[in-house]
Amino acid sequence: KEKSPRQQPFSQVPTKVPRERPTTRPPSQPTPSASPLFMEAVRKNKYEQIVHFLVRHKGCINRQEPGTGLTALHVAAGDGNHAIVKLLLTHRASATVTDRQGDSPLHWACYKGHTPVIRLLVNTGAEINNENKRGFTPIFLSSWRGFLEATRFLLDVGAKVDGKRTAKSTPLFAACKAGHYDVVALLLERK
Repeated sequence: KEKSPRQQPFSQVPTKVPRERPTTRPPSQPTPSASPLFMEAVRKNKYEQIVHFLVRHKGCINRQEPGTGLTALHVAAGDGNHAIVKLLLTHRASATVTDRQGDSPLHWACYKGHTPVIRLLVNTGAEINNENKRGFTPIFLSSWRGFLEATRFLLDVGAKVDGKRTAKSTPLFAACKAGHYDVVALLLERK
């Protein structure tokens, strides 16, 4: 019966770990480095790393992660990181790009209720009435989640309360069902 490394005396534990052969991928398959290197910096709020990376590699700003289609702007908007969103937009990040679910950075900011980021995105050209693949508009998401200030701002800039209704629901119905009566009152007042 062999002893496990914990049971063996220290001198008998192998010091060299066998190296695995590197695997090669066909060129058509994305490699881990195909996603933006600064995505992790955005996720971890490493502002300085992003600035330095952007200065050197402006072409990666709008690159989408394989699989999800997320960009750095999606992540920063969802996190409510106003400074990074502003930095990315200054370096021509697209405010209209959508991920695999059809969500724009504005959808992400509205879902989380980050009103300062929502203002910034709208003021730089984000489309306020776009539906994602589930039929949800940004105002639907902010209403459903009960974000009064975000919903008010979207109404102020012309968001449609009764859009195409692809989702078979309206922002008003979503706010009612979720019990966000202050948002319901606002939507009824503006209807």
